Amino acid sequence: MKSWYAVQTRSNFEGKVHDTLCRCGIENLYPSYQKRSRWKDRDKLVVRPLFPGYLFVEIARSERAAAIGVSGVVGLVGGSNDPFPVSDFEILQVRLLIANPELVSPAISYLPRTGDTVEVVSGVFQGITGSVERWKEKQSRVEVTVQIAAVMGAARVQVDAECLRRVKGAAV
Repeated sequence: MKSWYAVQTRSNFEGKVHDTLCRCGIENLYPSYQKRSRWKDRDKLVVRPLFPGYLFVEIARSERAAAIGVSGVVGLVGGSNDPFPVSDFEILQVRLLIANPELVSPAISYLPRTGDTVEVVSGVFQGITGSVERWKEKQSRVEVTVQIAAVMGAARVQVDAECLRRVKGAAV
């Protein structure tokens, strides 16, 4: 009997894992959306995962090893021995999202608050840690202050809220 599971992938490997699983004949769902990305010399429409680092597979217990063995797969959510199944209702919701990509945009998984210590996890400022100075909710942009102790200075950068994660152990 087959069940649906969430698969965790390496960063930015969702599309590659989806393609490989399709070639292996493993049913999978890769919810994504299109985003206009501004580059130096042009604008480009890029496909981004709706749930970064995850996609969904329908596999039997005997197929788990094949799914986990795909290049770019970190593992099944909940562990390889006893992964958490995804409910049929949630899979139905994912299918609806996939069927209407033009109406889908990512939700912000972290709502920043002034003073939070955050790390930029994607984009040109990836790896930078700082504190939230201002949150522009209508634009989904956050102004982050980056302090450079060596020169006793600071700079402010603006990033999309979806590119941030709260640093664990930091004050809430």
